[in-house]
Amino acid sequence: MDVLRTAEIKGLLRANSDPCISIYCPTHEKGTEAKEDSIRFKNLLRKCEKHLQARGISRDQLARLLQPAQVMPETSTAWQHLERGLVAFISPGAFRTFTLPLECREQAWVGTRFYLKPLAALCDGERRLCILAHYRDLFGHGHASDRLEEIVPAARLGRVHTLLLDPTACAWANGGATDASGPVEPEQNRLDLLDVAVRWTLSRGGAVYAVARGDLPAQSPVGAILRY
Repeated sequence: MDVLRTAEIKGLLRANSDPCISIYCPTHEKGTEAKEDSIRFKNLLRKCEKHLQARGISRDQLARLLQPAQVMPETSTAWQHLERGLVAFISPGAFRTFTLPLECREQAWVGTRFYLKPLAALCDGERRLCILAHYRDLFGHGHASDRLEEIVPAARLGRVHTLLLDPTACAWANGGATDASGPVEPEQNRLDLLDVAVRWTLSRGGAVYAVARGDLPAQSPVGAILRY
């Protein structure tokens, strides 16, 4: 299983197909919980399969799409030398898995883009503290914002230098957007604007850092340092 690097993240940002499946699963090195890791993954995959069946995708299409991932829980070597988390990305003709050094929440997303927001937690801890202090200094002076309705368009235009966000939070958009992923459950077919901000920021050369909501002014789940 591969270690997730910057080059892979850039490739995931470019992915755009229907469906794109993202599965995040905590993993364990030993003990009873380690034996259950493959079961958790299999259950999340089954939820994705049911979700896609409900969308009308044929049995043959599902078999071609999910077969590589369905085999993995039965392969003992795939569950060796894991760290604290695993992420799998599945799309037509592609299946990639990566080990994560940080624990992640168990979740599965299906959409036209991969769900990348949880990867913000991989940022450098010391650098994050410096960036957070800089953001606090700028906040309220026009070079930083905590308004998502301003941050998302700015990210799309390449105006977000640094994005800070709580990766456990979600900010649902109204209406039927198609530019991202929706969780298999409980919030089906909904668009998380925080994930949209992450993808636009990274694709435009910005940086993304995970922080706790309480670390940001006004208890906002997101903040951005703007380029201009």
